[in-house]
Amino acid sequence: MRLTNKLAAVAVAFAAGSACASPVSVSYTHFGKLDGATFGGTGISNEHVAITQNGKLTLGLTVTPRAGGSVVSNNGAGVFTVEAGAFGAGDNLALWNYDFYVKNSGLASIGTYYKLLVDFDPTVGNSLSTYTDMSWLLLGGAQNSENLGFLTNYSQFDPTRTGEYGFVLEAFNFFGQEIGQSAILVEVEQKVPEPASLALVAVALGGLGLASRRRAG
Repeated sequence: MRLTNKLAAVAVAFAAGSACASPVSVSYTHFGKLDGATFGGTGISNEHVAITQNGKLTLGLTVTPRAGGSVVSNNGAGVFTVEAGAFGAGDNLALWNYDFYVKNSGLASIGTYYKLLVDFDPTVGNSLSTYTDMSWLLLGGAQNSENLGFLTNYSQFDPTRTGEYGFVLEAFNFFGQEIGQSAILVEVEQKVPEPASLALVAVALGGLGLASRRRAG
């Protein structure tokens, strides 16, 4: 191999390694309602979805409350905010689910395969190299709603931890070339006390202060 070819090969390898080491960022062609998506359940919202379309290929990722759990919000650009906490006592089910959708039709679907990559580490800024390949979840159907706590192999997942998780859904053609990708980020935060609760705390603190002054007098 000539020196120039060797240098070119090294440059390509370095670029690929750098890409894998970069923090995952959101990816989609448009963000909004995904008509026809139910994510395998009744009443699961399809209003706020990171959608990627390429011809007859459609990929979708979103985040929804777990069975009426905490409120899920988003910035309208693929970053979701959820509340830290467990769905029930003694389990590791989060208050939120991530939902995926795959649809492909026509001749383009022949030889197409898909990957679902999931981040189980809430450290902010993880790269794709740290994600776990959960593509086997796609074998059960073209769409579904999953909770990180469902997966017994990842029982160390702690739904009470704050941080950031990521989800990436990819499609590849017969030749291994990526033809579509959707990616979202999920920021897990502690619940902010409601105004009424804050008012009660203020009253309690005021009462303690008044009692202290009386004792001092």
